[in-house]
Amino acid sequence: MSLVCLDLETTGFKPHSAGIVEIGAVLVRDGVIVGEGFSTLAWPGYEMVSGDGHWKALEKNQVPLDQLKDAPRVADAMEQLARWLDVGDGGRVAVTSFNVAFDRPFLEAAAPWACELLDWQECLMQRAQRHLGLARSPSLARACEMLGIARDGEHRALADAQAAARIWLALEGR
Repeated sequence: MSLVCLDLETTGFKPHSAGIVEIGAVLVRDGVIVGEGFSTLAWPGYEMVSGDGHWKALEKNQVPLDQLKDAPRVADAMEQLARWLDVGDGGRVAVTSFNVAFDRPFLEAAAPWACELLDWQECLMQRAQRHLGLARSPSLARACEMLGIARDGEHRALADAQAAARIWLALEGR
């Protein structure tokens, strides 16, 4: 079985008022993380990076604005991701993220055509909550800590996608 673990970094919390600034994805095939993964910055448009709240989100996500200005538009970044996934001829790919309820609406708003390629699987945050017997949903950092998963960084899309892939493997008993 193949599964893509995806993560987005954004300028805020709502797709109608914030934009995607970074996309990370990791492919898991037959219980093994394959390769280094996919990572790109994305330019969501000036209106999505201007304003106090958006600047704070960029600082939290450690996304440098000077690099962001030269990044591909979000739609182009999604096309790069689709090519990386090698999805063609109407094929679909199984995908999840740590927080599907957050990531999926951003993708649907930014690139609805790309969502047609994605077969969304269960949210890893909800699976971790059940698996760990928690009353509330854990953060990515807390889930990693409780599952004994080392993290290579935080609030960067590729590092968080890698952590999500390791969580998926741990929840699958691998």
